[in-house]
Amino acid sequence: MKLADKRALRGNIQTIEQEQFTLLPDGQQQAVQIAYSDVRDVHPAMKRGNEIALIVGISAGAALAILIPVLTLLSMD
Repeated sequence: MKLADKRALRGNIQTIEQEQFTLLPDGQQQAVQIAYSDVRDVHPAMKRGNEIALIVGISAGAALAILIPVLTLLSMD
């Protein structure tokens, strides 16, 4: 996530409260309290394996979307 003070943090949310949440940044042992108003941008983390699986899934879906109509037309002959 990116904060108003230009810091970029990545980690696990420990607690969620009405005005703020507590984040344990990756590789650190000290949690940080962050007000929701200080957050400028949030991107959910995706592990490398999940990224690869997503790309393979999209590619397979696209290939099927092309092959099914072609095979259907060929089987009509």
